[in-house]
Amino acid sequence: MARFEYIEIRNAQLELLGIIDDANSMIWHSVYYGIGDFDIEIAKTKKALELLRRGNFVTRYDSDEIGIIESVETLTNEAQEKVLTASGRFAKVLLNRRLIYQLSGSQNKATVLSGNVQTAVRGLVSNNAINCPFDSKRNISLLELGAADSSINEIIVDENGKAASKQVSYQNLQEYTDELLQEYEIGAKVIFADLGKLQYVCYKGRDLSSDIIFGVDFDNLINISVSENDAALRTTALIGGAGEGLERFYSLIGGEMQGLDRREVFIDDSSIARTYKDAAETEQEYTAAVYKEMLDTDGAQKLADMKATQLFSCALDLNNSPYIFGVHYDVGDVVMLSENELDIFAPVRILEITEVRDSAGYSVDGVIGV
Repeated sequence: MARFEYIEIRNAQLELLGIIDDANSMIWHSVYYGIGDFDIEIAKTKKALELLRRGNFVTRYDSDEIGIIESVETLTNEAQEKVLTASGRFAKVLLNRRLIYQLSGSQNKATVLSGNVQTAVRGLVSNNAINCPFDSKRNISLLELGAADSSINEIIVDENGKAASKQVSYQNLQEYTDELLQEYEIGAKVIFADLGKLQYVCYKGRDLSSDIIFGVDFDNLINISVSENDAALRTTALIGGAGEGLERFYSLIGGEMQGLDRREVFIDDSSIARTYKDAAETEQEYTAAVYKEMLDTDGAQKLADMKATQLFSCALDLNNSPYIFGVHYDVGDVVMLSENELDIFAPVRILEITEVRDSAGYSVDGVIGV
């Protein structure tokens, strides 16, 4: 069956309400990092009004991704026809409704992360959105943890690649977990599972660079453009921890950089507490070395986002390519990019895929990057 020929609309309990197979256009934007989104335009009818309501879910027969309708508008198109446009983001946006904290009475206990990155992230999601140990009202009944990906073995490390720990409090659950995973080139999504459940899963794209090549000379790219930008690049971070004035704890990472190659930034990590409570609820203080390690690990994660970017934007030619999206490759996979005129032959990751179904048929655009 061809991809993306229709979509399914489900209510807040994930029960099927109906299908839409007569939309003017449907756009499905999948991403490896962050949250994907979608857009549907359809003639305004009673059926469309009943199905396309804010809070309803959108699923597909050919994908495990699921979206939530967040906006519905009535518009008049160029042909002076009344149309409905429904748009929203994928279901991982549910995590954006939660913060990371451990409240006990009027006090918050910081969460300390270490070890396997996937295990740490799954623990954050579980404790703050699925099985909160101190407030069941924070739990999202539709959500559960899916199976862990046994291929993800990365551990939390400092800027020198040594095992480390990090502390987090008050951060947005979705934003923080996505940022942490991206540091280790891991993706995450919330998928539509059987028995009316949503499952949070981490995953890592496959390395297909020895098998799949995209390039104009291979007749599977229509065009390609390269975008390089180092305006946001920072190499050295002064990190401010707990304390005030002369008593404030500071740490520096990237200090070996010098001259024009050195680009400094200040990172405020005052929310990372210097003290903690042990098993007997006695307040203790981290040693300077351990606390510095926490600051450095968090600072390195934030510094990783302040890097030079190189993005390749291309249109995939499905008519000539033997590689089919969703069959031979998927979002997050690493493929080989070949472009003789630009002198490019390098492995790249598929960061985004936008599928469009409209009167012209089905098309796919991709964004790939290093």
